[in-house]
Amino acid sequence: MSTVKDQSEHQNHAQNIIVIHPGSHYLRIGRASDVNPVRILHAIARRRKPGGETHRDGLLPPVVEKTKELLQELEDGRLQITHTLQSCVQSNGQRRYATPPQQIAAFNRRSQPEVLPDGQTDWCDKDGRDVVIGEDVLQLNPNGEYNVHFPIRRGELNLHAGVGGSLFAVMSDLQSIWEHVLHTRLEIKPSDMKHYRAVLVIPDIYNRAHLREYVTLLLNQIGFGCCFLVQDHVAATFGAGLGYACVVDVGDGKTSVSCVEDGISHPNTRVRFDYGGADVTQVFYWLLQKCAFPYRECNEQMPLDGVLLRRLKEDFGHVNLDVCGSVEKSFTVQHPATPKRHYTLQVGDEAMVAPLSIFYTELLAITGANRTAPKTQNRCSSQPHPEDCFDAEYIRETGRRNKDNLEQSAIDSGALANTDAPDEDLVVDGLEQEREAKSNDRDYLLPGGQLVGLDQAVIQSIERCPTDELKRKMYSCILIVGGGIKFAGIASWLQSQLARKIPAAYRSEQSIVSSPKDMDPEITSWKGAAVMSCLESVVELWLTEPEWTRYGLRILREKAVFMWNACRRTLLQGYQSTNAALSLLAARTIVLKPVQADVRPGESHDDRNARLKRPQSPHLTIYSFQLTSMLSITHRFTGLALTGYITALGLGALAMPHDATHYLTMLEGLSAPTLIALKFTMAYPFAYHTVNGVRHLFWDMGKFLTIKEVYTTGYTMLGVSGVLAGLLTAL
Repeated sequence: MSTVKDQSEHQNHAQNIIVIHPGSHYLRIGRASDVNPVRILHAIARRRKPGGETHRDGLLPPVVEKTKELLQELEDGRLQITHTLQSCVQSNGQRRYATPPQQIAAFNRRSQPEVLPDGQTDWCDKDGRDVVIGEDVLQLNPNGEYNVHFPIRRGELNLHAGVGGSLFAVMSDLQSIWEHVLHTRLEIKPSDMKHYRAVLVIPDIYNRAHLREYVTLLLNQIGFGCCFLVQDHVAATFGAGLGYACVVDVGDGKTSVSCVEDGISHPNTRVRFDYGGADVTQVFYWLLQKCAFPYRECNEQMPLDGVLLRRLKEDFGHVNLDVCGSVEKSFTVQHPATPKRHYTLQVGDEAMVAPLSIFYTELLAITGANRTAPKTQNRCSSQPHPEDCFDAEYIRETGRRNKDNLEQSAIDSGALANTDAPDEDLVVDGLEQEREAKSNDRDYLLPGGQLVGLDQAVIQSIERCPTDELKRKMYSCILIVGGGIKFAGIASWLQSQLARKIPAAYRSEQSIVSSPKDMDPEITSWKGAAVMSCLESVVELWLTEPEWTRYGLRILREKAVFMWNACRRTLLQGYQSTNAALSLLAARTIVLKPVQADVRPGESHDDRNARLKRPQSPHLTIYSFQLTSMLSITHRFTGLALTGYITALGLGALAMPHDATHYLTMLEGLSAPTLIALKFTMAYPFAYHTVNGVRHLFWDMGKFLTIKEVYTTGYTMLGVSGVLAGLLTAL
């Protein structure tokens, strides 16, 4: 009974935890107990005041002016990727071939749309709403009286000089969107918000001032009872069930890379680029235009056309070298106030060139994303905040004075010999080492100032790991998450590119994980945050509203894992001498409190665990029954039953006084139901063990090993074994 009660309490606990993963394009939010989160377009439209300024964030990044130089750069990039693809070999050993773009363009020019008889729809401006949220924003008339805002762009708050671009306005938009989902989709009453906890997934490269706004929004504005923050790459490793990985996150508007080990994202390895899936969509549209895209009225800055182009990129795009030549595709366009049209077109290597623009960034010049500066984690001293008065400079100076006093006392007492650790090696902040050499962002730039491709970014990030052993681990496990490049074959291409570029010392074994546990890579981080929130070890990390009101931003030094855990790990790895120990004590004071052990005379170990309500493991009563485990156990029992039958028959033939004919005559005298039951009892173990043994043989050949296939073959085996046992019984 206690086990059932504990499971029920755990389920109720998970239902009261809301996991929020905000992105540039989608917001993913749901209970920790949910299988999948609610996914909604992370956008809001507000009715414009009469005479007010107009502002509309586009669904896709704007295209830069197409000068002659830009068009030549784009064409050179396209030809480079095309020649690379033509030099590749298919799985059958033959070289790839490509259909000339002129031939594809000739077909597409002749293609005419088919008007479908479905009724037209209207814009949704007429319902009179002042605020429109989510996918309904796409149904607003682009020439109407609404301003459209995406609160997050390129992995950070969308602050700009236009209307609705202030920090207050952006946070108000986030509050409106999140509360809308909480109240309408998750059906949580505003009066009940204090009974819920929130887990917010934040970027690996963050701004401390923005963290303050996020926590204030969750605890003071929306009214959650408590919350904690987790970095997206750390959550991704939890969602994938990995202890360490180099996480590659390609979203709609940004691409980020960092190395995570044991729940710690190493600060020096973090990097973010301002390009993502939306930029690939613009590249794909440019390639379609070169091939005479039949939907000639398409305007990528119109929301519905942006959604269409995004869908075509996801449906048509791939990196499958075995697909050659032109392929005929079709799509449907339905906009409000216009008839529904069906188009047919041909695409060739354009479907592969666009996804590979992440590796060959020359094509990303169409949005200018390949010329933006890479983002790395800013040092604490460059992110001052008045709420956190004990900043890096203060802690460094007090830490240095305390260290000098400790060293002098140790020297005077003869306990410490000559030490020469430099002052600049003192770590004083949980974010990173303040005196460490600055990260060279030029490593992420090509000679012409262009950003490196994804494969080179992964290598540069891993090369910034502090130890060779950690580099080897990161090269051996690369995790791809995010919805920006969900293309078939992209993981194999990345692996082939890395195999040629990584240092020879680490070319042992590489593993690219693109769909961990058959999970959609878009929700890997959300799922990992949900898993983390239910762990008993995170109890200390929950931040309550009274704590936040009293201590403000500085409480994150104690409550946020990513701010203090990395510091502790760096200190323990980097300082082994006595002087390092003194520096550690100077940086942070540790108070040890002796606690009397609760030991009772004559009490056994098991009795003490029962009194303290400590769980026992393993314990069969806490596990729910699964088809796979039950089939495995039954397979063993049927094997034992067959062994018992054969042994009993063999010994019986030796020990029984009569021959087999006598006993067969006795069996014939039994009633029909009894005889059928006896025969089925004898036949079913044989049938089950035989059919399931065949299933195991297929597993030995590497077939039917996915979760879905294991369950499908399990149910099939049960049916076949039952039929076979029935046939044997009828003999």
